[in-house]
Amino acid sequence: MKNEQVALIPVESLHQAPDNPRKDVGDVSEMAASIAAQGLVQPLVVTPNADGYMVVAGARRLAAAVIAGADEVLCVVREYPDDGARIEAMLVENLQRTDLTPIEEGESFRMLVDLGKSQDEIAAQVGKSQSHISKRLSLVELPEPAKEALDSGGISIDDALVLRKLADHPERVVKAIADEKASPWRTMSDAVQDQLREQKKADFRTDAKERAKREGIKLVGYPTFGTKARLLGKSTSDAPFTVAQHKKEPCHALAIEASYTGNHKLVYVCTDVTRHNKKGASELKNTKDVKPHQPRSAGAAKTESKEDRNAREAEEEAFDAAMGARYKFLEQIVANMRGKKISKDEIRTVIAWAVASDFYIGEVESDICKALGFATHPGALREYAAQSPASLERAAFAGALFAASFQAGEFRWLTKDYAMAPWFVEFLKRHGYEFSDIERKRFGI
Repeated sequence: MKNEQVALIPVESLHQAPDNPRKDVGDVSEMAASIAAQGLVQPLVVTPNADGYMVVAGARRLAAAVIAGADEVLCVVREYPDDGARIEAMLVENLQRTDLTPIEEGESFRMLVDLGKSQDEIAAQVGKSQSHISKRLSLVELPEPAKEALDSGGISIDDALVLRKLADHPERVVKAIADEKASPWRTMSDAVQDQLREQKKADFRTDAKERAKREGIKLVGYPTFGTKARLLGKSTSDAPFTVAQHKKEPCHALAIEASYTGNHKLVYVCTDVTRHNKKGASELKNTKDVKPHQPRSAGAAKTESKEDRNAREAEEEAFDAAMGARYKFLEQIVANMRGKKISKDEIRTVIAWAVASDFYIGEVESDICKALGFATHPGALREYAAQSPASLERAAFAGALFAASFQAGEFRWLTKDYAMAPWFVEFLKRHGYEFSDIERKRFGI
């Protein structure tokens, strides 16, 4: 080739190209040992510049030669018509190697595109498919946390490509990776979709705050059972006022009616429906007085001695701790569905048992959602179950287990009874659950 010559060049006159996408030459100890024993077999390709010579091909060989203690190395000195030609030669040489990381490969392809090469031209030049080129180029747009996880082997290339959807939200990339690792049956696609929903909810909340500020009212949490808050005029259980009637009241506020699918809505609420009772401070009155549900602790006997109260509270704490441990155990059972450690027959039997027991999931919906691996919103479980027959089955199975656990103890403040369904006891035993002393005492196991 014209404009090239072979020469021995001192290593101190050679330096790596600053625009080489290969940032790490990796472990070159074996190559260094070979060079020390046999010398450098394949010369470097370099080009002259103001500082000596820039390496075009052979970054790893130069690093190994330095470790081997070589004073000079054999080089092909080649002059290029312009910087673009030099970069192209460097990149093509890099891409013939098998030890580039996916990100380094993508950066190399991007630089070739910047030089005016089409994906088809690059594919022909390096012997790869156009699809391969396109996917590697996509990796270049990943947020830094995803690039780091891919380079370290923490995620696969397919996972990294899914994470591109979070390119504008690096902090959510970190959360998605952690969420995917936390559950043995969740996919990266599941985790990314959850983060996209959470981001959409966060954006919606930001807009909702601005609207509440413009209207001069508060943005509050969505009304839940046991609070004084009510929606305005949507059903017989809500505050019986229109927005127009209620908007000048100090208890007038906005709330977000969140949706698992992301179709969030803003609704108007009354934050204290008791203000509208007969003796309440507002002139706008309820059709009948409303008394919010009292927490279960309010029913404790006033005549109870201090010693008895301490003993009862200690026992309640032990029972609550046992219930928490049981919920953790159930979370693992639900997770095991993905690994097919729970048979289809057993899943369907559990669902049938629970249906026959007239189970209720309202109070444990958040626990069910957590076990299934997604955030709780109004209607979240129903929307998750509607995604596919498999999702419906997982939701029903998780619902059956958590409802059975809840009904065994959480209704005690209403009924004063403790009872665990026999099928649920047998199920827990079969899967290795160890009942605590307080559970054995309360449930007669």
